[in-house]
Amino acid sequence: MNKLITPEKIKFPKPHPYALNQLKKKYHIKRNNILFIGDTIHDHKCAQNAKVNYAHVNWGYGKNYKPKIKINSFSDLEKYFIF
Repeated sequence: MNKLITPEKIKFPKPHPYALNQLKKKYHIKRNNILFIGDTIHDHKCAQNAKVNYAHVNWGYGKNYKPKIKINSFSDLEKYFIF
């Protein structure tokens, strides 16, 4: 079963961790098993607030901060997932 959480369905927008916390709770996912992929400082702060891993796509909007993981293409994500 897939779950899509859109901005219209959440109580608090990013950078509040509400949506990520709901997914963790509903699917019993440990925070260290989550990689939030985003392109803005709001995404980065949301991941920090939820205490989950974050990967920043370099083709996105945010450029003024230094996340630990930066990716240049989707193929860069291979090293972060077990298939």
